[in-house]
Amino acid sequence: MAKKKKLYRRIPYLPFSLTLVRGAIGKEFVIKHYSYGAIRTKYPDMTRIIATAKQRKCRNLFKEAVEYAKQVIADPEAKAAWQKRLRRRNGVFNAAVKFYMLKEKREKERALMMTNTLLWLAFKNATAQEMAEEQRGYSNQENSPLPVVYSHTGSWVMNRGGEEHPPPS
Repeated sequence: MAKKKKLYRRIPYLPFSLTLVRGAIGKEFVIKHYSYGAIRTKYPDMTRIIATAKQRKCRNLFKEAVEYAKQVIADPEAKAAWQKRLRRRNGVFNAAVKFYMLKEKREKERALMMTNTLLWLAFKNATAQEMAEEQRGYSNQENSPLPVVYSHTGSWVMNRGGEEHPPPS
């Protein structure tokens, strides 16, 4: 009878003192914890990685957000104000980072909302003006003549209704 083949890799021995640590140790190796135990891996070499413009933008935004959150934490009055806004006891740093990172998105949404509101008001005012003109009898009906626009070359020109008109003499 053949032996059963193992389907998993043997976990290398890790000293007990390193099992208590989590994350990078220097720039040499990283301690990672999984459900089956702690392992040591090589520190990733990121020298050949080229970040895209979107990644750089996101990283820079996060860097600015962390700076903002550190300023909030350093100022006792600002920290107290943030703490008052939050329901939980801790979390001022995370809330400040979130606020800063969503600021740009909120500004875009606000600008879009303002644009839509202005368009709606312009349409509403134009419709109200047309209704007022209809009530006064100023409406441009089908039998009323349409304005004629003449070209500077002196040729025959059509108005919006499709009628031809000779150039003015």
